Amino acid sequence: MKKIILSLILLAGLIRFAYTQDPQWMYYFNGSHINVLADDGNLLWEGTDNGLIKIEKNTGLSTFYKKANPGLPDNNVISLAIDQNGTKWIGTENGGLSSFDGINWTTYDTSNSGLPDNRINTIAIEENGTIWVGTNAWLVEYDGTDWIVYDTSNSGIANNVISSIAIDQNGTKWIGIYNCGLVQYDGINWTLYNDYNSGLPDNFVKTIAIDSDGTKWIGTTSGIAKFDGTDWKTYNISNSGLPNDWVYSIAIDGNDAKWISTLFGGIAKYDNSTWTVYNTQNSNIPDDNIFSVIVDQNNTKWAGTSGEGVYKLVGIDWTPFNNYPQTDNTKSITIEDNGTKWVGSSFGLEMFDGYYWSLFNSANSGLPCNEINTVAADNAGVKWIGTGGCGLIRHDGMTWTTFNTSNSGLPENDVAAITIDGNGTKWIGTLGGGVALFDGTNWIVYNSANSGLPDDDIRDITIDENGVKWIGTLNGLAAFDGDNWTTYNSSNSGLPGSMVLTVASEGAGTKWIGTENGLAEFDGINWTVYNTSNSDLPHNIIRSVAIDEDGMKWIATYSGGIVSFDGENWTVFNNSNSGLSHNIVLSITIDNNGWKWIATYGEGIAVYNENGFTVSVKENNIKESEVNIYPNPASNEVFIRNKSGLQKREVSIYNSVGQLVLHKKGISNKINISGLEQGLYVVKIISGGTEIKEKLIIQE
Repeated sequence: MKKIILSLILLAGLIRFAYTQDPQWMYYFNGSHINVLADDGNLLWEGTDNGLIKIEKNTGLSTFYKKANPGLPDNNVISLAIDQNGTKWIGTENGGLSSFDGINWTTYDTSNSGLPDNRINTIAIEENGTIWVGTNAWLVEYDGTDWIVYDTSNSGIANNVISSIAIDQNGTKWIGIYNCGLVQYDGINWTLYNDYNSGLPDNFVKTIAIDSDGTKWIGTTSGIAKFDGTDWKTYNISNSGLPNDWVYSIAIDGNDAKWISTLFGGIAKYDNSTWTVYNTQNSNIPDDNIFSVIVDQNNTKWAGTSGEGVYKLVGIDWTPFNNYPQTDNTKSITIEDNGTKWVGSSFGLEMFDGYYWSLFNSANSGLPCNEINTVAADNAGVKWIGTGGCGLIRHDGMTWTTFNTSNSGLPENDVAAITIDGNGTKWIGTLGGGVALFDGTNWIVYNSANSGLPDDDIRDITIDENGVKWIGTLNGLAAFDGDNWTTYNSSNSGLPGSMVLTVASEGAGTKWIGTENGLAEFDGINWTVYNTSNSDLPHNIIRSVAIDEDGMKWIATYSGGIVSFDGENWTVFNNSNSGLSHNIVLSITIDNNGWKWIATYGEGIAVYNENGFTVSVKENNIKESEVNIYPNPASNEVFIRNKSGLQKREVSIYNSVGQLVLHKKGISNKINISGLEQGLYVVKIISGGTEIKEKLIIQE
């Protein structure tokens, strides 16, 4: 007898778990570990161990979804399916099942639905919209109203862990069961196939695909079984071109060729006669551990790797198709006047122009190492980069210049803070060497031996409107007006702690000083201390303070989230009461729109706008409909046509790491690209005062 759980009983619970997308928070996180891919026409959905990513195939623009944003119940997305209405069904490791129609989220779990378990291993959808879900606690059928759980008491399923589901043209379900083989269910009868009674090579069925003839291709941990309803045939590393017997996924293209992703064997293509293998040795695939492979509606092949993101088959080789930051542990965020973000981390320096992410590291640029502590941009747009152990780097967009203790007056190679004064002089705070001034030619060093600096371990430098430098050290705060030094510490002032981690200035007046023991407000005479005992400050370790144009203080704490303070009222944002993705916040920066860019520990970057985000990223200045680049992919030349008739003024082409590789001026429609290597590029066009960006794929 079927176990039916009426959704009417759960109505109250379902209402509590229905959400719309939070308009006040956006996210950027590393999406390199791909669990599953799903095709959605012009969109590709990527389930990662860090959240859900939607990427536009024609532009590469990405939208990120995390657990912190209401709707997604868990960051580890392990299964995806899309129904005929375009609703996304998202299975998570521990949070249950979610549906997302593009606006509204609904979450189903063991507390509010008939789901027997919150781990959703696999999802399949019938033509009538019925959802079939494989969990770690049996098989589930959901028709939008009723939930039916199939277990040993009412089905032919002998094990509770359901690993895969496929539905054939007759509506028959083919169900992979952990360590128990394959079950066929036609709505009445259950038939079990295992390695004892069939040609199945292994009882651990990882994936099932069904070709145009109705033949089942079953991926196991011991190879592939082909079953036409009567006969079985096995493919493994001993009798075929399969590169590894552990098969993660199988997709079938429009020519009936099978695309097979494997554990440490890369991708195999089998066209029913010939095997072709793509791996790290013979192709651009950077990872032989491929968790997911799919074929989209245009017969394009997509591969999800275990650590290098998504790759797209272009011609005869694979091209990266990723647009995300390379790490979730961001140290600092610097924002230029034009809105470009420069992000420092242990993986190198990342640039985000509002659309695309580009990584600069020691392998692809003039950076001597990948440990980036801080970045400052001068009035000419030159970036000054403080590294962890490799000195100070100057980057003008083309050339990288390193200043270190061997070739300059820099006193220490570990640079923690950089501030640029009104004359263009760089004030460089080091960890152990004090402060260095550099005007482009001459160096001056201030340290605890030759100045009023209380310590040589510099954590922050801020310059107020009077030009006074406020320098936070490991042992107090120093103010330097160019002639005189004044030192403040916990013994001679109201400073609550001697470890000064951050300083923010309200013009020439009040300073806000973050320490390991609370926040201090100093107006030049009086000190006011805020801590967890006398205020709503959620944590005493203050990592960063930013002040918006309304005078609101935004305070980043070590493990209490962020807090805003208007002088009277405190508002705390943490991962329990808001969309903040993690409570350890390392820095906070405010852009020209008033958006708060928040660097978290381990959960990427969160962006907060209390007024809400009213447009998507792609709607902000990018006019997709105004330009056509063809052919795309291309090899020797491309033509650029402005659909609106606007004249082109400049065309710039950037490679995948953001380097300018080609620049043309004028109105010629044809551009020679024969000198560029194959790969993914961004074409930027200045046309009639409008900046247009499009992706270009170059192949041989």
